[in-house]
Amino acid sequence: MTDPTRDNTRLTEEERKRVFEGFNAKRNNATHDLWEAQKYRSTLNSKQTTGLFDEWVGAGSGPYENDVKTLGYQGPQLTAQYLAKYIPKNRDQSKVLDVGAGSGLSGTELKRVGFTNVDWLDPSENSIPPAKKTNAYSRFINEYLTAKPLDVAPDTYDAITCVGAFFEGCLPIECFTEMIRIVKPGGYIVMSISCTSLETCKEYNGRLEPRILELAEAKEWELVEKTKEPEYLINVPAIFFVLRVLRSG
Repeated sequence: MTDPTRDNTRLTEEERKRVFEGFNAKRNNATHDLWEAQKYRSTLNSKQTTGLFDEWVGAGSGPYENDVKTLGYQGPQLTAQYLAKYIPKNRDQSKVLDVGAGSGLSGTELKRVGFTNVDWLDPSENSIPPAKKTNAYSRFINEYLTAKPLDVAPDTYDAITCVGAFFEGCLPIECFTEMIRIVKPGGYIVMSISCTSLETCKEYNGRLEPRILELAEAKEWELVEKTKEPEYLINVPAIFFVLRVLRSG
């Protein structure tokens, strides 16, 4: 089990230099400059942010998937690997909720490693058509994830995956209580956040990890792994948290 008191979330100076060098090398090949986008999105509310993502995805005709490929996005593959590590058997019988599922990149990777009972959750309506084309999802929930209860019964899921959704203008940390409510005791939550978002987003900086540990102390969940992945995007590290739910919803 990873020591939850060890802080490996902050970028080192060397990592910070590599981040900017990597993105400067790629930014001319990508429609969206994520650095400028992040600064701009800090002024937007969640609905405005969703509108930007709807435009980026374009119901499957937009440049989103090409952009993230150009930027070397490894989040979906890594997320599927982490969940497969903790659910080594009967993956086809495990019910999974893919939070911030977008166009279905993570669902595709989950399906690839044997998770075939996956639900989609995302507020982006334009992401539904490309996500449906993946044939990776059973149910589509076009909603925001907040502390407000979803139309989902307690203890429904064996696992939640959440990749690329902890970003400026996206998930609030208050959503953790709803995650816990809808995951069965003993089930897993795999979520990631880039180190840049962890440092620059007011919602997460100095708040996200303390809230994770607070809920662990309250025996709501257990932090079983915290790992820094160096290549979440090109030269951009991210922290992956794996949590095991302890409390029944």
